[in-house]
Amino acid sequence: MHQSILGRVVVITLVISLLAGAPALVLGQSPEQRQRIERGELIIGYQSDAQSLDPRRSRITPDRRVNGLIHSALLRATSKGLVGDLATSWEVRNPTTYLFKLRSNVRFHDGSPLTSADVKYTYDTIRDPQFASPDLGTFSVINEIEAPDVTTVIFRLKEPRASFLAELWRGIVSKRQAEADATAANLRPIGSGPYRFIEWVPNTRIVLEANRDYFEGAPGFTKITFVPVTDNAVRALQVESGVVDVIWTGVVPEIARMRKNAALNVYEVKGAQADFIQVNVGRGALRDVRVRRALSFGINRQEISQLVYFGLASPGASPILPSSAFHEKNVEQYTYNPSRAKALLAEAGVSELTVELEHLAEATTAQYSQVFQNQLARIGVNVTLKPREAATIIREWSSGNYDMISFQLGPAPDPDSVLYRRFHSSAIVPKDVNANYSNPELDRLLDAARAESDQGKRKALYSQAQKIIVRDVPILILTFKSEYVVGSSAIQNLSYDSFSLFFDLGSKGGWKK
Repeated sequence: MHQSILGRVVVITLVISLLAGAPALVLGQSPEQRQRIERGELIIGYQSDAQSLDPRRSRITPDRRVNGLIHSALLRATSKGLVGDLATSWEVRNPTTYLFKLRSNVRFHDGSPLTSADVKYTYDTIRDPQFASPDLGTFSVINEIEAPDVTTVIFRLKEPRASFLAELWRGIVSKRQAEADATAANLRPIGSGPYRFIEWVPNTRIVLEANRDYFEGAPGFTKITFVPVTDNAVRALQVESGVVDVIWTGVVPEIARMRKNAALNVYEVKGAQADFIQVNVGRGALRDVRVRRALSFGINRQEISQLVYFGLASPGASPILPSSAFHEKNVEQYTYNPSRAKALLAEAGVSELTVELEHLAEATTAQYSQVFQNQLARIGVNVTLKPREAATIIREWSSGNYDMISFQLGPAPDPDSVLYRRFHSSAIVPKDVNANYSNPELDRLLDAARAESDQGKRKALYSQAQKIIVRDVPILILTFKSEYVVGSSAIQNLSYDSFSLFFDLGSKGGWKK
C-alpha cells in the first residue's frame, strides 16, 4: 500500500521537476495548445477508454459521454430535467402509451435521413434478447413500438413505468448501417449529433470532427480528441501544462492549486460519485448477512478518505448519491468497529475467510482496494486483489463470476436505473447485474416505485428501499466524493452538468475569440 503511494509521489515529483524548467508551460498556454486554439481543436483527458461506441451496448460513463457527442437521442437528461433532442414534443396519452414527434429533416453523418424507423429499430434491438444489450431489462417493459409516419413514434408499454421518459437518452443508430454491418455501430458509428466519428485507437485516442450540418447549428470546435489518462494526478498536471485542454477527474490534491490558477476554470459537483464494492451474496460465507455486516463494520471509511482522497471524500452509506433528490441520509451508519465485526464473524461461525476482490487496474481504484484489503485483514478476513481491465470487469460483473467487485457509481437521471438492476430479484445474473441478492419486501418497494407517478410517494418508497439495502449489505458503499471538470480559461461555456457533460461543451462551447 505505502509502496504504491510512494511510487505515485515519485512519478508526480519527476513530472513537476521536468515542468519546472519550462515555466511558460505551467503558467500559461503551451505552444501546442495555442496552435490548437488557432485551429479550433480541443483535447479532453478522461479517466478510461471507452468500451463501446454503440449506444445500445454502452455500460460505462466514458462510453456514454463520447456517444452523446456522436449520437442524438429522443431526450437528453440535464440537472434541470429532461429536454427534447430529436423529440420536438411528447405526450403521455395514458400510463402505458407515449407519443413523440420528431424533428424533420435530421440527417445522419453519412447524409441519410433519420426517421422514426431508426428510433424504432434502435429500441427494438435493445429489447431483443438475442442482441444482448445491457439495457435489455430496462426496456423489456416495452410491448410495441409504432412508427406510423416518418416523424411520429409511439411506445406502448406492458405496464406503467414512472422512469420510462428518464431512460430515453440512448443514442439513435442508423438502421441502414447497423443492418448492413453488425459491427459498424461500434467501430465506425454514424450518428446525427454535433460531432462525427473519425477514428478510435483503443487506449490511445478517440477523434471526432465537427458536424457542420448539425440540426442545432455547427458546434464551436472543429475537432475533439478524447485521450484516456488513468491517473488523476497525471491528468491534473496535463491540463495545467496545456497537454490537454479539459479534464474530467475525481478528487486530486492538485484541485486546490488549480483553483488559484488564472489560466484554468474549475467546476465541482459535490457527492456526484461513490466508490462501492458489490458483494456476490450467493458465494460461500457471503450468503450470511452477518458476514456481510461484519465486512462493513470492518471498513474504516475515514481512513480511506485520508489515504486515498486527502480527506476530501466523505463516508458512504446509501446506494443513491447525495447529489440526487432521492438520496436517503437516515440509513444505518457502519461506523468503523472492528470489535463488532469480529463478533459478527464469530456469531456466524466464521473463523477464517478468504475472498477475492476484482477491481479496475487503475491507480485510484487500486489504492482504495489496497486500503480495503489491509483493513479487513485486521478483522481476520483475507482479501485477494484481482486487478482487471475494464472489459474484463464488465464481463465478470455481468456473469456474476466473482466474490466481490469494485466500481464507481455515477449520477443517474432516475433511481430506478440504479436500484432495480442491482437489487431486484428479477435482475439476478445473467438477466442483469444483481449478484444473487433477493428480498421480497425490497422487490415490492421497487415495483411500487416503478409504477408510482407521484414523485413524493416515489421518494418515500425509495427511502424505505435504501434502508433495507443498507441493512442487508449486498453492496459496500465506501465513500462519497466530488467530481470535477477543469479546463482552460480560454474556453467559453465550459460548465459541469452531471448528465450532459461534454455534450454542452461540445455543442455550445468554443475557444474565446
